[in-house]
Amino acid sequence: MKKLLVSVLFICGFSVLATAQPRDEGRNAPIRPGSITTEVPTGDTRPYSRTVTGKVIKVDGDDGFMVVEDPKSGPLKVILSKDTRLKADKKTELGDKKEIAFTDYKAGQTVKLTLRVYDNKLLEVRLKPAKD
Repeated sequence: MKKLLVSVLFICGFSVLATAQPRDEGRNAPIRPGSITTEVPTGDTRPYSRTVTGKVIKVDGDDGFMVVEDPKSGPLKVILSKDTRLKADKKTELGDKKEIAFTDYKAGQTVKLTLRVYDNKLLEVRLKPAKD
């Protein structure tokens, strides 16, 4: 009987001590002066892709690259991959074609390139109508 009484008192004593702990410790503790603080990121705000619209300078179908005159930064060399989408607006010479090949693009045409930001991968080449 003594062992049971001692066990009950022992358990009750620890439960009282556990509930008597201050509430402003751990995650709820106030920031102490001079402590290091870190912020949890709220989300990724970097863009996934960017676009460049410019005139085609050169198309090399054998090596699969295109050089486009970027009005902001100068010539831009992009490499075609098997995943690159080739498109044309309706009011262009390739607008009525169902299957567009990379070699269908010619020097002097205006194209809009879509590039993935983190590795500059060419996602899409779109032929745009020439501005008069």
